[in-house]
Amino acid sequence: MPKSTTACPAKTCAKPDAPQEAIASGLLASAGVNAAWTAQARRCTQCGCVYSVEDEALTVRGYYNNPIFPEGWRPIYV
Repeated sequence: MPKSTTACPAKTCAKPDAPQEAIASGLLASAGVNAAWTAQARRCTQCGCVYSVEDEALTVRGYYNNPIFPEGWRPIYV
């Protein structure tokens, strides 16, 4: 997956300058996430934060394969 230098939006990320990567919407769909934002989803390689980029705004959606949580998708409910 292509990586970028956008900073991680998670306030608890130990390394917010870690590379960010695009996450395939099919990967999220296999985890049960079927939302329009998945087309613009990115993931922090350090903390596993998954967020969407819409109109230059970053919205944290959850975590995928976070080192603290068990493997898989962990949504954030706001």
